[in-house]
Amino acid sequence: ELIREQVYLRTDDEVPYRTDVEVGLVEEVRDAGGRPALRVLASVLAANERYQRMLIGVGAQKIRSIRHAARAELRRRYGCPVELELDVVVEPGLAQ
Repeated sequence: ELIREQVYLRTDDEVPYRTDVEVGLVEEVRDAGGRPALRVLASVLAANERYQRMLIGVGAQKIRSIRHAARAELRRRYGCPVELELDVVVEPGLAQ
């Protein structure tokens, strides 16, 4: 939900509320200094290619902004470094 919230905060009314986020992996890892960190892999699910392009943005700026804000919120909530990988996938079933 933290990632989904950032999608809506960063896209205003451009993207429909049926856009969803699917988390594929959450694991605890160690950072370069041996400290605990979280690694999260997630996909933002868009109803069609138009919304996919909106979510990615010119030069991937929009998805980069979403990832940065979501990572900061996850880091704040869990108190450790977070590695967040996001991609945007078309999920036609969302259009209904």
